[in-house]
Amino acid sequence: MKFNVEINQGDLNRVCLLLSTVKGGAAKVTARAINRTLTGVKTDASSEIRSVVTATKKYVDRTFKIQKASSARLQGAISSTGSPLPLASFSTRQTKKGASVQVRKDRPRKVVPHSFHAIMKSGHKGVFWREKVGGRMVGRLPIRELYGPRVPDIFSNEPVMKVVFAKANERMTKNLSHEIDYELLRPKT
Repeated sequence: MKFNVEINQGDLNRVCLLLSTVKGGAAKVTARAINRTLTGVKTDASSEIRSVVTATKKYVDRTFKIQKASSARLQGAISSTGSPLPLASFSTRQTKKGASVQVRKDRPRKVVPHSFHAIMKSGHKGVFWREKVGGRMVGRLPIRELYGPRVPDIFSNEPVMKVVFAKANERMTKNLSHEIDYELLRPKT
């Protein structure tokens, strides 16, 4: 999932007019405003995703990548890529019947029968269950880790995108005004 941030032509014309006396000022100001907006969009997207699912911030944030704007290229992007999150990154508890999991905040907690928490030799914590061979669960190994949804799939949901997009437009307007003021009031040496 990719989210582009760029400046519209009307705002670019306004910036060029205001900064006509500053050499290369319009491009610098626009690139800085876009980059600040991208950082804010990442924060907003992470927060909005975590309002839908119980995944921790660490697991959600590691899926984001920011492609910054420059004076030569007045466009930036934030993308979310990755595979399904381990079930242990969500709200889980061990019970006698198996691991109790709540993935989405709007849905009740469910018990995954025969699943269990384990820490591997590498230090990786996960929720696992034993494989079935011939219709029966194996006594020891092999075990298989359980996974939840992918962050990019949650990010691309319409309700999440609607909120992130609205906040991005607000941020861009605010950051552009801030960067223009900064450039005009900055002491020239």
